[in-house]
Amino acid sequence: MTAELLRVPPARDQAVEVALIEVALEIYAAERARALSEPADVFAARYAGLADLAMPIVVTGVADEDATVRARFEAVRDRSLAAALERLASDDPQQRSLGEATLLRWGPIAKERLAAVEGATARRVERWIDFGLDGELVLRLGHDFAGYAELAYRERRARVIELERLGGEEAIPALRALLEVEPSLEVRALAAIGLFRLGDRTGAEWLAEHRLELPQGELSARELAAIHMDQGLRYLKLKRLERAEREFQRVIEFEPDNEVAWYNLACTYARWGRSDEAFAHLEAAASRGFVDVKHIREDPDLTSLHDDPRFEALLERLAAGSEADESDKERDR
Repeated sequence: MTAELLRVPPARDQAVEVALIEVALEIYAAERARALSEPADVFAARYAGLADLAMPIVVTGVADEDATVRARFEAVRDRSLAAALERLASDDPQQRSLGEATLLRWGPIAKERLAAVEGATARRVERWIDFGLDGELVLRLGHDFAGYAELAYRERRARVIELERLGGEEAIPALRALLEVEPSLEVRALAAIGLFRLGDRTGAEWLAEHRLELPQGELSARELAAIHMDQGLRYLKLKRLERAEREFQRVIEFEPDNEVAWYNLACTYARWGRSDEAFAHLEAAASRGFVDVKHIREDPDLTSLHDDPRFEALLERLAAGSEADESDKERDR
């Protein structure tokens, strides 16, 4: 494993994660107390239509050491799964969609029930569970990993690269799933690298465990630059400016003359209110070939720069340069 591939954004904020776990434990303690004190029908009614959304609490309850608590949560789980399967068999597309969404949220827990259901829809939902997919991610990818096991190594490798590039953080469940279902160590390594780069601890743990077996240089500089570019654009759109900055800087590390990365950094800094850095990166982008005056003028990411005299001066200089280039081309003809 090259040092370049291991230079990734830091893992998610562990303090936040610990705080969330503590909150979840408090919620579970309260629900456990209700399971022990309330009649079964009253307790079950609490979760009517909501059990899949409270799935982590229900799963914890099903594994509780107390038989009464287990029975209460098992009833909640079973009722939710039965309702979802009934909806999946409905003639109403909206009901089928609701049933599918519930089963996907239950994940592997739903697979045992789905195995007893015939039909292509049930098989597709099983596949989506196996690969950690949801409808939004499938739309981004343009496929749902049907026939993945029959693909050649090169094609599976490309699918993993595409998954990180197009899915971003939403692809984390699918990349985790690939660590389980993918037969090739090399392709699993790509999935782990993707998770690591997205800040998911699962990738870091896998890399640490398999470090001595990892192949060298799995991704080319161009592939890495494309991944970081897509991630940066996504973070910029979400106004997560620190992450956007980091991703575009990584593009430049792999492709120093990538004028679009320099321009996107300028947009990031403009959004951030860091005008001096924004202008410096606009100049750098222009020097590398980004001279689209109309685009720069109309780009909403740069709105904060419009009242700065440097903005019009830059546009005038770029326009003059473009006119000079056109004149030179005319003479050459």
